[in-house]
Amino acid sequence: MKRTIFLSVSVLISLSALRAQQVITFSGDGSGRSVGSGVVGMVTEKKQIGTAELECFYDYRFSKDTADLSTGFSQETMVLQVGSGLSRFYSYLTMKADSLLATVSSPDEVLADISKFRSGENFNVYKNYPAGKLTYTDKIGNGWYIYEEDYTPQQWHLHGKTREIEGYECRMATCSFRGRNYTAWYTPEIPLGEGPWKFSGLPGLILEVSDDAGHYRFTLSGLQQADNSPIYIAETNCHMIARRQSLQAAETYHVDPIGFMAISGVEIKIMNQDGTPHEMMKPAPMKYDLMERDYK
Repeated sequence: MKRTIFLSVSVLISLSALRAQQVITFSGDGSGRSVGSGVVGMVTEKKQIGTAELECFYDYRFSKDTADLSTGFSQETMVLQVGSGLSRFYSYLTMKADSLLATVSSPDEVLADISKFRSGENFNVYKNYPAGKLTYTDKIGNGWYIYEEDYTPQQWHLHGKTREIEGYECRMATCSFRGRNYTAWYTPEIPLGEGPWKFSGLPGLILEVSDDAGHYRFTLSGLQQADNSPIYIAETNCHMIARRQSLQAAETYHVDPIGFMAISGVEIKIMNQDGTPHEMMKPAPMKYDLMERDYK
């Protein structure tokens, strides 16, 4: 039986943040998940940086605990927008949640049907934006972070094996990238050197890619013409940091999310019925490893 716990959440918002209200939610066992990537009643400013000609939908499957694969996997739908000279990769679920959050005016509206506002991954990958660069944005805890790195495709090794995915004949390629070995399946029938996440550089669109440990996998689930739909980047007040600093911040947040949030001005207290701090208040080892392992 799960123990009943009491949650006391005090959110400290700067007056310069347009007096926006933030919603932090917890399930009955004390675990928490963000609601969208923004704040209630606040429309995130965004800038159009291009137009998409093709939208590729991927099933993103990742292990809940890389040390014990028997714990199962999480899944969500990701979108790759491919335009002329650049692309964007993001979570479809978070995009929907953000659109809904922009239409409500109070936390009560969210709490009335919180499942409708559940977010997914918050990271965005922009390839060749700005030109020659890869731009990565992510929300870690209560803050947004951004970094740029040189847009350099992986060093792929092409193989003769073939298989069919979504009706396309695909060919096999492998690479090592930042601490993991990957196998990709790409199709020359769609002659775009693109793929999910940071993957690119093959003579055809990557329809599936996974690491050899079985921790992460992206598999194409659908394609559609985009009819020049806009590619946006949010003009959020992001902290510009280096890539490895971003990964280290993500690790720190996963180990001690409450302590990490406190640094950014969000005070969270989780108490047992007897008034003692709940176990969630204490740092705990991270249960899984990040995709990029070269930050350690």
